[in-house]
Amino acid sequence: MNFYKRSATRLVSFSQAVFRYPLSTLCFFILVLLTILSIHSDNTIYYSETLTMLIGGIAAFTGQSIYERFFRNSRLIRLGIYIVVIIFTSLYYWLFLKNYTDINTVIYIRSSALISALTVAYIWVPSIKSKLSFSTSFTTAFKAFFTSMLFSIVLEVGMIAILGAFSFLIYNVDYKVFIDLSVVIFGFFAPLYYLSYIPLYPINENVLTEKDKQAITTPKTLEALVSYIIIPLLAAYTLILTLYIITNLSGQFWNDNLLEPLLVSYIIIGFIIFYLSERIDNKSTFIFRKYFPEILLVISLFQTIASLLKINQFGLTHGRYYVIMFGVFAIISSIIYSFLQNKEVYVPALFISLSIISIIPPIDAITVGLNAQINFVEDVLRKNNMLVDNTIIKNEDISLTDREKIANSIEYLYNTDGVNRIDWLPNNFDIYYEDFENTFGFNNYDYKFLSESDNPDFESYTANYAEVRLNENETFSVDTEKTAQFVYVSINNMGYESIPEQNLPFDFNDNAFVLQVLSDDQTFTVNVLNDQNEEMINFDLQFLLNDTFEYVPKVQQMSDEDLTFTKENDRGTVKIILESLVTYADGTYSGKMYVFVSLNN
Repeated sequence: MNFYKRSATRLVSFSQAVFRYPLSTLCFFILVLLTILSIHSDNTIYYSETLTMLIGGIAAFTGQSIYERFFRNSRLIRLGIYIVVIIFTSLYYWLFLKNYTDINTVIYIRSSALISALTVAYIWVPSIKSKLSFSTSFTTAFKAFFTSMLFSIVLEVGMIAILGAFSFLIYNVDYKVFIDLSVVIFGFFAPLYYLSYIPLYPINENVLTEKDKQAITTPKTLEALVSYIIIPLLAAYTLILTLYIITNLSGQFWNDNLLEPLLVSYIIIGFIIFYLSERIDNKSTFIFRKYFPEILLVISLFQTIASLLKINQFGLTHGRYYVIMFGVFAIISSIIYSFLQNKEVYVPALFISLSIISIIPPIDAITVGLNAQINFVEDVLRKNNMLVDNTIIKNEDISLTDREKIANSIEYLYNTDGVNRIDWLPNNFDIYYEDFENTFGFNNYDYKFLSESDNPDFESYTANYAEVRLNENETFSVDTEKTAQFVYVSINNMGYESIPEQNLPFDFNDNAFVLQVLSDDQTFTVNVLNDQNEEMINFDLQFLLNDTFEYVPKVQQMSDEDLTFTKENDRGTVKIILESLVTYADGTYSGKMYVFVSLNN
């Protein structure tokens, strides 16, 4: 009976959430509809429109929290807030989303920052000038999120099991229906079920309902999890970070990019645990709350300085922009918790402010990152005399450090649509094909084969491969007057792409012959066989895989004379001209070559 009563109560709460958040309900419904239309459409995918509805739904329930906190019972103001939300969402779509057909890096970064700001604002608003603390509101939202996700996952598994059994036993169901079901559950049910767990703030603490008491109470399981598992784990993690910083202050720490994502995750997780622990009264949480701000201040200060120094080495990107922003947030927040009263009010406001700053042009993360990288790569190009009168001059002899800087910057600009802002790049520039090497004169992956070294140019480093090619800037000719057969052959002994044996028949003086190319793990030869399958010429090319070419981390462009090899006997001649060849230390190889066969009468 209690089960049915609780189920009925949750169903009533869900329906109340629909009426409490009508604009959010509408946005999530349209989001689900657009997603299902995209799933069942062969040509039209509503990426931007779906994201707009997601942002609109979150903005709408954030607006609802403002109404409930400051303007409750004023329907006119509630309508005004909804109109503002609609205008805001529409402007965001027209300014930032309308011209994109998919979710790229630019949209993902900007929209993620906006969603984060709106979500924190939704949690923070009820605690403004209220007896309700931010940590209470945060804990309530935290519980609601994971409860709604758990219910949604259970519902998803159950519905898929039922639908799967029906499809298997009775009537075959299109697989897209299963996807539709997931979209409805996680796109409509989950967010509204989450909202149904949020009490109507502000709460009069003297007349709490049982539902409200349950909503704001920290469960014993969560208390134990935070106090005796998560805080000790975070303390151990903090100790490792601190020891790493202390032991590497003399060098590696200032050049190590690995700590940047670790710092961001540490700040986020640290503050989540900090707010969850504020409503838990025991020795473990007390010690954590007392020392966490000071420790965070030290770690954030060192890492922010290191990130600022890395700008000179690799330039500023949106990723480093956010690392520095989170570092500034952590430093200021630590100071606030150490010296100010009513500290909870300021920290969420600081996070929201920095998040909004990071998406408003021209000081947003994307714009700042693009402009910084364009200036950075132009400086490197000019230093190497590769950018003259706004024209790129190829240079394959620049240092590997500068190659890495150019390749990283161009790849960043390509992935963030920044190449469209550069007039010295060719039209329709594509970094993943030959455009990069044709433009700059060197391969954009060479530097990635390098290991760490104290020498910034890695001059003493030996790669585990050799790659040679015919010089594309030189022409060559071959006398084919006595040639009986000419073929262009691809060779490869690497995994499933291997071509172990190729037999190419040809005729000469009314006699049948076979040009045989063997390229497996043990053999690399070119043979000429007669019609009796007797070997007339055997050219063993195994020497090309050993010490013929130097193992260096770059493409070696060579003349046709250096890449021409000949085998001659009394029956004829086989001449090989390598167009390209890559050999690896493990014995694998691939390439392309011209084969000329001359036979004696």
